[in-house]
Amino acid sequence: MAPKAPPAGAPAAGGGTLASEDLKKRFSAKVIWRILAAFGGSSFILMIVMIAIYAKMSREPPDPLAVPMQHLQGTMANSLRRPKLNYVTAVELAEEVGLLPEKLEETQTVLQQQKEVYKALFKSKAKSTGSWENFGNNLYYISQGEKSWYDAENFCVSRDAHLASILTKEEQSFITSHLDEPAWIGLTDEHEEGSWEWTDGSRLISQYWFTGNPGGLESYTRAKKDCASINPSADDHNWNNADCHERKRWVCKENLDATSRGERQ
Repeated sequence: MAPKAPPAGAPAAGGGTLASEDLKKRFSAKVIWRILAAFGGSSFILMIVMIAIYAKMSREPPDPLAVPMQHLQGTMANSLRRPKLNYVTAVELAEEVGLLPEKLEETQTVLQQQKEVYKALFKSKAKSTGSWENFGNNLYYISQGEKSWYDAENFCVSRDAHLASILTKEEQSFITSHLDEPAWIGLTDEHEEGSWEWTDGSRLISQYWFTGNPGGLESYTRAKKDCASINPSADDHNWNNADCHERKRWVCKENLDATSRGERQ
């Protein structure tokens, strides 16, 4: 007996399944292309925005604080011996700056302690060397050789001292009594003519100028006399101003009391 024919209009056996799978493939391909198109468009827009932001930033003037901050970081890193400070943020650096007064106070305390030890050693002759002598809270060095005023000051500074400042009559008498030749002291007016200053920062209190001193530029053929020397003399007024390049002996002075500023105000 022959098989029955399918009803009119009915799909052929297996045809419906093939059509459904073909439709799914086309739908999936469209979705994928739409996703790729959306991603590509978003990426393109993002790229345009980034280019615009970069262009705007490149036109803006540099931060005026950037260079000073870098300099400050380098200075603090070297001074405190902490290389990591070169890479901290501005906020962290500001916190470190805020701690500086406390660290300075600690350093001064340590320095004072070391000065006291140094003073005790010297007075007990454990550190007595050369021509250094103790008077009050100071050490004094009376040279045997001769230098210009500038070289003499550099010599004293290299030994944690300065050319001597004279703040009292007793100090004036002490230094004078140890001299047999003129010697440089730490008084100069090279920064401003007629305004004499001690190199160690002390305030100029008493002055012991010899009669007619300090003199200025005596003539256009003579150098300016911007530096002071002290002469061996029975008279307390024995300071002279002289050409800083003349070669003379010199007197160094080191203060042993870190907390004492004398008259330095």
